[in-house]
Amino acid sequence: MEWRGGFGVAACSILAAFFTQDTDFLDPEARKEFSQAMLKQNRFIFRDNAGLAPKVSGIIYYYSTSILIICSKAWTGMWRAPFILQTFASHLNFTYGHVEIPNLHTKESSARAAFTLTVAAVSHVLFLLY
Repeated sequence: MEWRGGFGVAACSILAAFFTQDTDFLDPEARKEFSQAMLKQNRFIFRDNAGLAPKVSGIIYYYSTSILIICSKAWTGMWRAPFILQTFASHLNFTYGHVEIPNLHTKESSARAAFTLTVAAVSHVLFLLY
């Protein structure tokens, strides 16, 4: 298998392990709903994604029974979601020593392309479950 296939295999394996470890996802419909929620606004990319919308600047004020509730709904941890990190780590493990990356150990090194491919792989697997 060439290096590109490693992304897809890793993403499938990681998501399959996630679903098999939680009894809430025994039902295929639950996996479908989870996938839909994660794909909405690319929520699966962020480590902390419990709010309704990504990166809302400032603070949102809610008035509930004359009590002021301050709620900051900013998604944080872009690129740090478990699915992304695990797939990326699997890719690094798969390619280490097999693929020459000229700038890997330099200051100019950037993992953006690999993270982008990781996001694409996870997104595709979630879309297949959709």
